[in-house]
Amino acid sequence: MTAANAKMFWYKFFIQDYQRDTAHLTLLEHGAYRLLIDQCYLSGGLLPSDLEAIYRLARAMTKPEQAAIRTVLGAFFTRTDEGYLHGRVSREIEEMHQLGSVSRMNGAKGGRPKKNPAGSDTSQEKEPGKNPAGFESETQRVSETEPRRNPAGFENETQQVPKTKPRKNLSQESGVRSQNNLTLPRKARERVEAFPISATWHPSPTFWPMARHVGIFEDSDEYGPALADFLGFWRDRPGESRTQAGWEKAFLESWQRYRAFSGAKRETKQNGRAKLSPHSGFAERDYTVGVNPDGSF
Repeated sequence: MTAANAKMFWYKFFIQDYQRDTAHLTLLEHGAYRLLIDQCYLSGGLLPSDLEAIYRLARAMTKPEQAAIRTVLGAFFTRTDEGYLHGRVSREIEEMHQLGSVSRMNGAKGGRPKKNPAGSDTSQEKEPGKNPAGFESETQRVSETEPRRNPAGFENETQQVPKTKPRKNLSQESGVRSQNNLTLPRKARERVEAFPISATWHPSPTFWPMARHVGIFEDSDEYGPALADFLGFWRDRPGESRTQAGWEKAFLESWQRYRAFSGAKRETKQNGRAKLSPHSGFAERDYTVGVNPDGSF
């Protein structure tokens, strides 16, 4: 194999050397030069001697492109009887050819020669090399005679709490009640824990968005009388405990009845019918029905 037919499919490219030698080229001539260098390597270091063939290899179809090809050939290539040669390309191909010959010779001898020549001390070959860190191999980082221990003192990486101290439920540690295994914040707990009503009880801000859906507003003149009537009825029944949401639901219905009762009371005076009460059946109703775990309804 000669340098002329030893093709190269990759090559070293020294940017600083290239820019130093081609500073005078135009952008079009730079493109022509790079294409010709690539084609020269792929062709074994030799370009055709026919200009038309070189134009075709470099895809130079216009007159300016063909002029750039001729400029580059005259400045960087040497024309011979066989074709155009490039000095740097020829040297790189020859060096590759020499390296390939050395590799083939070593292969015929059974591979690369051993580092220790004949008669030298080979005691190190009898004992496998030790890892600098003291391990028997690079992949073995812990002695086989001692099981691997987690730095935190756990038996494995997934066990994050020692067996001697079982993990507590968050609700047990904080004394917080939970529903459906969900720890509730303080405001939500206040809405789901039952308590007897007091004289100072009043609906929370959560009540009003729901009340507005049925036409009851916090700035209504009926609020004070309706609340007093509601508290008076339930204060006479000690031992009744409901959640905040339960009391609010009962108060909403009581207010609606109070409004209807006020109109019915006027009608009763006019027609002489029996007197109605806004609290009829209140004590028998279950106000936990329809209340969500978060206290809404």
